[in-house]
Amino acid sequence: MLRSSNRLLLAIGTILNLSLAPRVLAAPPDPPVRMIAEWEPAAGVLISWPLGIPAALVTELAKDDHLYVLVNNAADDAACRAYMASQNIPVSRVTTILCPHNSHWTRDWGPHQIFDGGGQWRIVDAIFQGYPWVGQSCNVITSPGGYVLDDQSPTVVASFFGTAAVPLPAYLVGGNFLNDGGSRAFATCTQIAENLQLGSEADFRQKLASYLGVTNFIALQPTENNGIQHIDCWFKPLDDETLLVKRPPAWHEEFNDIEANLAVLANLTGPHGRPYRILRIDCPPYNGSRIAAYCNSLILNRKVYVPLFNIPGDAQAIATWQAAMPGYEVVGFPWGSWYYYDALHCRTRAIFDRHMLRMSHRRLDALVSPAAGYAISATIDDRSEAGLIPGLLRAYHSAAGAATWDWVPLTPGSQPDEYVATLPAYPPGTTVHYYLAASDFSGRSETLPRVAPAGFYTFTIDNPGLVISVPTPPTTVAPWTQTTFDVVITPNGEPLVPGSPRVHYRYTPDGPEYSAPLEPLGGNLYRATLPRFVCDDQPRFYVSAVGAVYGLRTAPAGAPASLLDAGVGTAGEVTLLTANFEGGLPAGWSTTGLWTVATSCAVSPTCDGVRWAYYGQPSTCTYNNGQRNSGILRSPPVAIPPLPPGGSATLRYCNTFVTENESGFDVGVVLAGGRPVDTPVQSSAWQTRTADLSALAGQTVQFEWRFDTIDNQQNSYRGWQVDGVQVTVSTLSCTAPLPFSPGDANCDGAVNFDDIDVFVLALSNLAEYAAQFPDCHWRSSDCNADGRVDFDDIDAFVAALGGQARGTTAP
Repeated sequence: MLRSSNRLLLAIGTILNLSLAPRVLAAPPDPPVRMIAEWEPAAGVLISWPLGIPAALVTELAKDDHLYVLVNNAADDAACRAYMASQNIPVSRVTTILCPHNSHWTRDWGPHQIFDGGGQWRIVDAIFQGYPWVGQSCNVITSPGGYVLDDQSPTVVASFFGTAAVPLPAYLVGGNFLNDGGSRAFATCTQIAENLQLGSEADFRQKLASYLGVTNFIALQPTENNGIQHIDCWFKPLDDETLLVKRPPAWHEEFNDIEANLAVLANLTGPHGRPYRILRIDCPPYNGSRIAAYCNSLILNRKVYVPLFNIPGDAQAIATWQAAMPGYEVVGFPWGSWYYYDALHCRTRAIFDRHMLRMSHRRLDALVSPAAGYAISATIDDRSEAGLIPGLLRAYHSAAGAATWDWVPLTPGSQPDEYVATLPAYPPGTTVHYYLAASDFSGRSETLPRVAPAGFYTFTIDNPGLVISVPTPPTTVAPWTQTTFDVVITPNGEPLVPGSPRVHYRYTPDGPEYSAPLEPLGGNLYRATLPRFVCDDQPRFYVSAVGAVYGLRTAPAGAPASLLDAGVGTAGEVTLLTANFEGGLPAGWSTTGLWTVATSCAVSPTCDGVRWAYYGQPSTCTYNNGQRNSGILRSPPVAIPPLPPGGSATLRYCNTFVTENESGFDVGVVLAGGRPVDTPVQSSAWQTRTADLSALAGQTVQFEWRFDTIDNQQNSYRGWQVDGVQVTVSTLSCTAPLPFSPGDANCDGAVNFDDIDVFVLALSNLAEYAAQFPDCHWRSSDCNADGRVDFDDIDAFVAALGGQARGTTAP
């Protein structure tokens, strides 16, 4: 429903009073002006009705954010509300705005948004007169005209939200203007070329500075031979220091121009004085020479919405986005109406939170020198002016691998809205994670990164001087057997403090820590000895040494927050899935497209019998059916269990793969749980392939062998043969009985008076007990078997001493 009748009347009145006369120069907003970046806090997303996006995207957007929907008239308003109800989208998640419009590309003609010098949220209304289709020249462009209603929409939207619309006397199509939240923005030079109708390039740049606060405008080379040349189809800022750039196939028309633009970007310095971190995303073809526009995605608050093109490359695109935006929820939307020049980003636009709690920060360098502390500063600006809550301004930090976060307060700095903190010292070689958090009295809370603690900043403390390493740490130890391993301590110009090298260990992850000295073997080599463990122990350990200059060093770095793990028992392997197709398609398997089980088109020697899964036509031994074709060979669900320390899960299969071997065409990929785990390479003979599945431990997944020709050309090749499929996981078994009786504190095989002093030692000082009796185990003094050695064990010890001990069983 419309929020209220007065909102409706306001919108109608605005429309009726709009003039179609040419725009006149209006006074720019009060300086300093800042244009809001896509990743900043948003109140919702602006889309249009009739919809230009798939239903699944509408539903997903409404799960976490508010939908602001432009409707042309009352009939459209009713139809929109009925549709939202049919999709079970709550009324509270939808606001319709009566705003006649020509098209669904809210990105291009929708409201640019700024904060002016007074901190007020404003909408900037640029000129929009359609889509010039042009080549790569940056000479003057004549706008095609039309789109009158689209051109007027930002003013209607501004009126609806009760803010000032600032008419910008310039063309500024949103899909060809991406900013960094500061003073820099990026576009192709067609943005300048269209504005040459109105004046000089210098005039245009001055307008960007005055109206948007963009004083550093980067104009890049157009990449299409002929098109609308929008930058958001091949480029995207992810934050103020990270850029995502499309990687087309080398044969594609955009390849050389994108690589030339990449060289320009690589030479730029970001807002914090460092080169940009530039990431690439592969964009293969989805139809002939038309390639996927995975950069044309929307970042909205803590989610990323990605257009998918129903090709094997979709899975890798999602994985790339997940790696680029750790902690964000990345959701893909396959749809037949996305195009290489027009996809998801083009049809959506954030409406930013005018009262946002904004945070920005120059993250620490990836590698820092050892120091007593690490100073950080951040800008924290509560646009609500409600005031920040001092006790909730914090910088959280932890060593990599630690289970918990510590924090230090953020306190006011010397500049307006500046807050500072000093992270504490960590040992050299430690990788440190950190994030910032703030809350204000308007009820808003934010973190930086915005998805913290799921996402965080990272830096590593340099490791000059002494270096300690464990070349081959044990991952499995035999029960009730001491385990030794080598440790290398390299001085690297720093003297070693004599007697400082030690091994530290725990019997359980959260148990007390014990230690023992390392045994010198000569030179830089030492030997560490772990004590005897029983089956249900969960050993964790690390080694340390002290340098005379830089102090404590550990392996792994960051210990004891980060530790090495070992399992007690005998390592083994279990097969979870096997298929050789000798009996046809196994139960639970399925196929689509040209996938079949075949004996024809044989390649000798075979892999695993005389039948195999085959993508192709057995009658012709090719996959050429005159059309673009695709298909999936899919396994039944496979539950991959949690892995023991050092364990792994592995997919093995053999295949032949013969295609036209042209990048982006005739594509094969192996997926596990929707994630790409292997990509076949050309091989006319049977070849064994493996893929590490360890990251999928604890999940139930299906395996898919996907093939897509992409087009109907050059398809007279043999295709893909798959056989000998096997999924295995590491196991750990341990059945050894306890080698001692409760009360046998000195582990000599008998409970007698010789155990009394030893039991008292264990009761009073387990660390000293472990040092004096390294061949024993603290559980021999846990006489009541409650997992602790304490005063509750005294009565049970006395009973055992008197021959009344209860029986014990193997773990």
